[in-house]
Amino acid sequence: MNIATLCGILKKAGFKPMRKADLAARIRYILTNFPEHRKTLLSLPNIQAYYGKLF
Repeated sequence: MNIATLCGILKKAGFKPMRKADLAARIRYILTNFPEHRKTLLSLPNIQAYYGKLF
Protein backbone atom coordinates (compact mmCIF):
# COMPACT_ATOMS: atom_id res chain seq x y z
CA MET A 1 0.00 0.00 0.00
CA ASN A 2 1.29 3.44 -0.88
CA ILE A 3 0.10 7.02 -1.33
CA ALA A 4 -0.75 6.40 -5.00
CA THR A 5 -3.21 3.71 -3.94
CA LEU A 6 -4.84 6.09 -1.47
CA CYS A 7 -5.12 8.74 -4.18
CA GLY A 8 -6.74 6.20 -6.48
CA ILE A 9 -9.31 5.29 -3.82
CA LEU A 10 -10.18 8.95 -3.33
CA LYS A 11 -10.41 9.62 -7.05
CA LYS A 12 -12.83 6.70 -7.51
CA ALA A 13 -14.90 8.10 -4.63
CA GLY A 14 -15.28 11.38 -6.52
CA PHE A 15 -12.99 13.60 -4.49
CA LYS A 16 -11.71 16.50 -6.57
CA PRO A 17 -8.12 17.81 -6.43
CA MET A 18 -7.42 18.59 -2.81
CA ARG A 19 -7.88 21.75 -0.88
CA LYS A 20 -6.46 21.83 2.62
CA ALA A 21 -9.93 21.80 4.23
CA ASP A 22 -10.75 18.51 2.51
CA LEU A 23 -8.01 16.45 4.15
CA ALA A 24 -10.03 15.57 7.26
CA ALA A 25 -12.94 14.38 5.09
CA ARG A 26 -10.58 12.27 3.01
CA ILE A 27 -9.01 10.69 6.07
CA ARG A 28 -12.44 9.90 7.52
CA TYR A 29 -13.57 8.37 4.21
CA ILE A 30 -10.57 6.05 4.00
CA LEU A 31 -10.76 5.05 7.68
CA THR A 32 -14.48 4.32 7.40
CA ASN A 33 -14.51 2.50 4.08
CA PHE A 34 -11.00 1.02 3.94
CA PRO A 35 -9.87 0.42 7.56
CA GLU A 36 -7.12 -1.88 6.29
CA HIS A 37 -5.30 1.26 5.04
CA ARG A 38 -5.09 2.85 8.50
CA LYS A 39 -1.41 1.86 8.83
CA THR A 40 -0.55 3.61 5.56
CA LEU A 41 -2.31 6.78 6.66
CA LEU A 42 -0.49 6.73 9.97
CA SER A 43 2.84 6.44 8.17
CA LEU A 44 2.36 9.77 6.34
CA PRO A 45 4.56 12.59 7.66
CA ASN A 46 2.90 14.72 10.38
CA ILE A 47 -0.50 13.08 9.93
CA GLN A 48 -0.84 12.23 13.61
CA ALA A 49 0.35 15.66 14.74
CA TYR A 50 -2.34 17.48 12.76
CA TYR A 51 -5.14 14.90 12.41
CA GLY A 52 -4.56 12.53 15.34
CA LYS A 53 -8.06 13.11 16.68
CA LEU A 54 -9.49 11.37 13.60
CA PHE A 55 -7.76 8.11 14.49
